[in-house]
Amino acid sequence: MKRAIFFHDVNEDESVVKQKNYFLKKRLIKLIFERKQLSISSIKNELNISVPSVHKLVEELINEKVLKDMGVGESIGGRRPNMYGLNPTSFYILAIEINRVSIRMGLMNPLNEFISLPEEFFVDLENTEEYGEQLFEMVKRFVIRSGVESYKVLAAGVSVPGLVDSRKGKSYSYLSYSEEGLAKWLQGYIGIPVYIENDSRIMTLAEYKNGGVQGVDNALCVNFTEGIGLGMIFNGALYEGNSGLAGEFGHLQIKEQGDVCYCGRKGCLETLASGNALLKNAKEEWDNGGFTILRDVISNKNAITISAIIEAAKSGDKKSVDLLSDIGENLGKGIVILLHLLNPEKIIIGGSISMAGKYIVDPVRQAINKYAISRIADDTEITTSSIKDNVFLYGAFFLAMKNIFQDIDNTIV
Repeated sequence: MKRAIFFHDVNEDESVVKQKNYFLKKRLIKLIFERKQLSISSIKNELNISVPSVHKLVEELINEKVLKDMGVGESIGGRRPNMYGLNPTSFYILAIEINRVSIRMGLMNPLNEFISLPEEFFVDLENTEEYGEQLFEMVKRFVIRSGVESYKVLAAGVSVPGLVDSRKGKSYSYLSYSEEGLAKWLQGYIGIPVYIENDSRIMTLAEYKNGGVQGVDNALCVNFTEGIGLGMIFNGALYEGNSGLAGEFGHLQIKEQGDVCYCGRKGCLETLASGNALLKNAKEEWDNGGFTILRDVISNKNAITISAIIEAAKSGDKKSVDLLSDIGENLGKGIVILLHLLNPEKIIIGGSISMAGKYIVDPVRQAINKYAISRIADDTEITTSSIKDNVFLYGAFFLAMKNIFQDIDNTIV
């Protein structure tokens, strides 16, 4: 496997035949990546080339160990066709999730599978070059431990919280110390192409490619964690906005004289409906003598976590249920604004708080029933994420793959 198949600077002096062959190969790889397996006949129809040309392309890619003969497939009338798929050891994508308290990493093969369990390194997010260098060292050691040949790691996708312009490769909230941008800075260290994206849009990409909004052309994904973010699918494409910064849902002003948000403004949705709001309210209740079951598993208020509150609620702790209900209702009020503005087909609630299931979704729905125009609300399905683990790593993988194929999307061959 050679990276040139994916990253090929087409030389002006190169023959038209070689250029065409490069783009055909890459289009074929993308097709099989998206469809999993294809027959010679299906490839012929998709690429609109002759059967001998298809055989030649497939044979070359098998020799290059990119494709693999998967044996005979199901018959659709007549002889059962031979099917071809991607070789799972042909290349790998490094998926990285940067969050406020840790860095998670996984190596994934072209079948969208982790080659080993993802690893997590607990380190507080800092906007310093030292943090970036520490990240690089973690990546280097992680890839070495994986045992794969380093040249087979084609690219890295990185999920980052806060304001991120993926087109410029820049993060404005965190890791913003480099003028060239985080993506290029990190690429200089790692030595492979690096693509970054806001964590909420990363989550949305994972849901669209391999989750609850597959095949849905207009959908919203709410990233409900310590803060609140939003990813949007419009007409089957991830929406980034004019400056690449769309989706700051958590900073809608809901309460004019509310608490001060970390953004400096008062009454943002995040101050009323987020993991941070949940923890703040829980600590206040602890001081007031609230909770029953939660007190059996937590020794003091500083040990309270989002997951502990969720588990206590599921075990029958009434105060934990009430706290989740309150932030769920406030989230619902924010979602009503989205419903009225955007009229989506489906809304997915993901992130750590979505693990509360009905304890969040039910109050969200109640708020929508109370405040939304019923004709609009009735046409929108609301559910929690179907990807319970590693959603940001899956999204980082799909981000890298999307960019790898970027040069052929508008190419006619």
